[in-house]
Amino acid sequence: SGSIVEYALSRKIDTIVIGHNDGWKQSVDIGKKNNQNFVQIPFNMLIQQIKYKAEEKGINVMIQEESYTSICSFLDNESIEQHDTYMGKRIERGVFQSANGTLIHADLNASYNTIRKAVPEAFDGIEGIGLYPRSLSIKEMITSKGGC
Repeated sequence: SGSIVEYALSRKIDTIVIGHNDGWKQSVDIGKKNNQNFVQIPFNMLIQQIKYKAEEKGINVMIQEESYTSICSFLDNESIEQHDTYMGKRIERGVFQSANGTLIHADLNASYNTIRKAVPEAFDGIEGIGLYPRSLSIKEMITSKGGC
């Protein structure tokens, strides 16, 4: 949580949007070893730690319910709600295809939609966005001087 807040400060980010689903990863029983590897801290506790540390530094934190964010197409500006048919589709693990065939990392599609749900005008006036994420370790987040 501290690394996330420090990263936001280093990038002059004034708002952190966190997608949330009730009950997600609060308690999981997938075996002792797997629990140690994948469920070290309940998600709600992590959110509360980020919120506390961020607000202490003057960073706003928004918790956004994230239904339909992964199935609606961000690139097509599709409304984030249930539809009979959707404009885009997930074509394989980690890859989402927009209506015109543009590929975007599926997690970014959902993340951009989560931001759009929380702050509908967040992308107004922005002409381009990243389609594929750059992975950063916690150490890189803290020490990185370049962009994401």
